[in-house]
Amino acid sequence: MLSSTISISMPVGSFTLINDEQNNIFLANVISFQNKAKNKDKINEYANKQNSNIRNTMLKTYDLLLNNKYDIVINQKTIERVKNFFQ
Repeated sequence: MLSSTISISMPVGSFTLINDEQNNIFLANVISFQNKAKNKDKINEYANKQNSNIRNTMLKTYDLLLNNKYDIVINQKTIERVKNFFQ
């Protein structure tokens, strides 16, 4: 049985999917609720991390959409100039 302290806003008895950094997916059932003191720094850290993940996912999806919609031709000389600029 997995036991973890997470902050959720779901009613007792509901189900949700949770994923971790290794892209493992877990089915979770909310069986009880305890009100605990909140650490604002930790909450801000998690919120920023989640916002970053959401932003990255949206940008990747948009990138795939554009790649499928338009033919992209990469100018290799320009890529090499940019690489050389940062070396």
